[in-house]
Amino acid sequence: MNLNYMRKLILVVFVLGGTAVNTIANNPITTEIATESSDNFVLIKNENGINVYFSKYNLNDKSYLEVRFENTTNQEINFTWVLTKNSELIINKTNTSVGSLAKIGRPDTSILIPINNGETFNDFSLTINLK
Repeated sequence: MNLNYMRKLILVVFVLGGTAVNTIANNPITTEIATESSDNFVLIKNENGINVYFSKYNLNDKSYLEVRFENTTNQEINFTWVLTKNSELIINKTNTSVGSLAKIGRPDTSILIPINNGETFNDFSLTINLK
């Protein structure tokens, strides 16, 4: 199998498994999976050993934000994060755990984060709070 396809499949399974508990109560889970995810991630910030990357991916001819976290430490890190767009709350206090020296990402199609025409990564802000 194509290595990129395997990475995407593993990422989608990991993310959906890790966020299902948080999203099931408030959001219906869609069966559609993003298949055109981009590998062009941009480092947005490094905070407490966590690198935060943003990328844009397309789904049904629309653009969405993909978030990736990378733990640069030798220990598992548990944290919550909040995402805003132009000061508007998009995602509130999502619990996340990243193993030592591991990466996890989020194209989670049950919570799509649209990027409208003219918007850039600078319109988004992500705050991390260690647990």
